Amino acid sequence: MKLKALILLLVALLLPIAALAQLPGAKTSNDYVPDEVLVKFRSGGVYTERMAHMMVGATVVQEWEFIGVQRVKLPKSVSVEQAITFYSSLRNVEFAEPNYIAHATFTPNDTFWNLQWGAQRIQCAPAWDITQGDPSIVIAILDTGVQFSNPDIAGKTVSGGWDYANNDSDPSDDNGHGTNVAGIAAAATNNNVGIAGVGFNCKILPIKVLNASGSGTYGWIISGIDRARQQGAKVINMSLAGGSPSSSLEAAVNAAWNAGIVLAAAAGNSGSTQQMYPAAYVNCIAVGASDQNDRRASFSQYGSSWVDVAAPGVNIAGPWNDGNWYYVSGTSQACPHVAGQAALIFSRFGASTPAATVRQRIENNTDPVQGGQWVAKGRINVLRSLQGQSTQDVLPSSFTVTRGALIAGSVGRLHSNDGSAIQVQARHQIEVAAASVEIEIVGTAPSGTITQIQFKYDGRTSGTPTRQRIELFNYQTSSWEMVDERDGPMSDQTVIVTISSNPGRFVQSGTRQMKARIGYHDRGVTFPSWDGYYDWAIWTVTFQ
Repeated sequence: MKLKALILLLVALLLPIAALAQLPGAKTSNDYVPDEVLVKFRSGGVYTERMAHMMVGATVVQEWEFIGVQRVKLPKSVSVEQAITFYSSLRNVEFAEPNYIAHATFTPNDTFWNLQWGAQRIQCAPAWDITQGDPSIVIAILDTGVQFSNPDIAGKTVSGGWDYANNDSDPSDDNGHGTNVAGIAAAATNNNVGIAGVGFNCKILPIKVLNASGSGTYGWIISGIDRARQQGAKVINMSLAGGSPSSSLEAAVNAAWNAGIVLAAAAGNSGSTQQMYPAAYVNCIAVGASDQNDRRASFSQYGSSWVDVAAPGVNIAGPWNDGNWYYVSGTSQACPHVAGQAALIFSRFGASTPAATVRQRIENNTDPVQGGQWVAKGRINVLRSLQGQSTQDVLPSSFTVTRGALIAGSVGRLHSNDGSAIQVQARHQIEVAAASVEIEIVGTAPSGTITQIQFKYDGRTSGTPTRQRIELFNYQTSSWEMVDERDGPMSDQTVIVTISSNPGRFVQSGTRQMKARIGYHDRGVTFPSWDGYYDWAIWTVTFQ
């Protein structure tokens, strides 16, 4: 097999790491592990996985089955570049990439200001009047570990953590960064010592993915995400960043998001618009750092196209692994404010709250940033995120043809307004001298108090004259309630019905079930053959 030459342009992985004045700094690195690659195979390719590894002389040392990626150890005679060229040339390989190295992101700090101005700025104190956090809600801190004996950490951790830097079960902090981040997110609060954590009573799952110098491979981070997922964490905090994108890392982020986990990641500290990872992935909340005036911290990454929110990140008080507390600055310190906020939202609205709803509450209840729109949304406000309303789109989970005959289609055709429709042939009703088609759809409303329901529908018929009728099931009267009636269109027409008065009547209190019925009915006498086409149907539910 002829190997094609491959030139890798490596972007600097991480920004300079600045430590506290009392502690040694970590070195900047743009390296990847020199004798490893991450490979994902397609099924049914020309070459088997074993044959491919044998040809390059490599050994599989780890496999993340949940994303189908293998970590491969290379022989000394094969470079990472050569291995990637080889694997990428195989038709059954989806991708091959280096096992990049990420680093903790924080900048130096040598000033001390009013204690926890950040927590006060984002209105934690009044938010704690609503909820002080649920100990069953766990924040996974993927970092340098934690100092278990620090008074702000003692009693706040749950079992199940791991040290991937040293491959053991003791995720103790040999750097200080992780202890600091964990304390900002959920330090022991109201205990007459240290600081108050945003997440208050929520717990911490320490997962060490960065070593003593504050560096860690993407492979360690992937393993940490998987462990957090398996251990039942609802929030993952990643105060770390790498400059190179990774399909493997993105797949791990997506898997956690799809499992209902909210992920927050530091945007980076180079003061530029360069995207950093995993923060730039769509299923991560990218967090920039703001100062006391809601302006961008000079070191913070920015860009409204990818940095989602800002949080306090200048002179943030927090514990360290020497048993003391310091003021530290960085997007690393901004990020755990968001993680603690997400944990409070889960505590307030329940662990089953969709991750998308939690994220929406964070992003849609912000305060404006100053100095231009340098983030997509604004600076977080914990109180507003617990009080404010959320909206959630609910797609039909099933449908039943109640009049007519199904010709083609599945419930998935109702999920997008793309012209792909469920087709139902009209049924002749002799007793009422009419022909009709009708379907009944079912969805599940989110938990919370429903303040508004919008039902959106798009469809048409192939015959005329018809009447289009939309009904919602009223669970208070156990009957169908007509909410819209009009002439049936012969071309696609979107109808939006808004229910603001007592919308809860259309939601079953126990199961949260919602039902809608859409029908087309004619009053002709010759009953020509015609069909109804159901293209799109969705509930948009607003709730507290």
